[in-house]
Amino acid sequence: RCDGSSVYEQPVAFSFEGRVQKFRRVTVVLEKPTRDGDTEVHILTNLPRSGASSALVARLYRRRWTIEGLFLEMSQVLNAEPHALAYPKAALFAFCLGLLASNALALIRAAVRAEHGAEVEDELSVYYAALDIQQVYRGMMIALPADRWKVFGAMSAEALADALRQMARAIDWASYTKTARGSKKPTARKGYKNGGHVSTHKVLLKRKT
Repeated sequence: RCDGSSVYEQPVAFSFEGRVQKFRRVTVVLEKPTRDGDTEVHILTNLPRSGASSALVARLYRRRWTIEGLFLEMSQVLNAEPHALAYPKAALFAFCLGLLASNALALIRAAVRAEHGAEVEDELSVYYAALDIQQVYRGMMIALPADRWKVFGAMSAEALADALRQMARAIDWASYTKTARGSKKPTARKGYKNGGHVSTHKVLLKRKT
């Protein structure tokens, strides 16, 4: 068992040009399926068992998974990697701003989790939250200038946490829940408009026969 999931391991080997390379395949059976409906995660590793047990491999990979998910969220939702920036310093500055925004969203998630539980937090859409902040920010700063926000900077950690939880109680969840993903439909292959592509390999085989 590892972090609430079952972990299995099996030895595997691959041969290529007379050489055999041995690996370990660690399988993590998830208690809760992923958004794509996957119930298992398979990890191929060449780490020795003496230095990394199957449970440790699974724990490290799942931790890496959350980090990669955070970077994906930053690049797609928080625009931490704008393609228009060609100068390295500008790109680094934008990435730092994305990290700052990600920390702010982590505070929102923590407040929601503390007030409503982990299941409600899982349904919180970071995209809709970031979109709402982006659209409302300019008007909000006109109605409430920067001086009105200094009170939060002077708060202690405990007082700020209480204020965030109080705000979380008044959230309209209908505007911030994730959109349910429908079942994937198989896509039919479309032919080319120029009459359809024919594999050269198939043409040569047909000519031989």
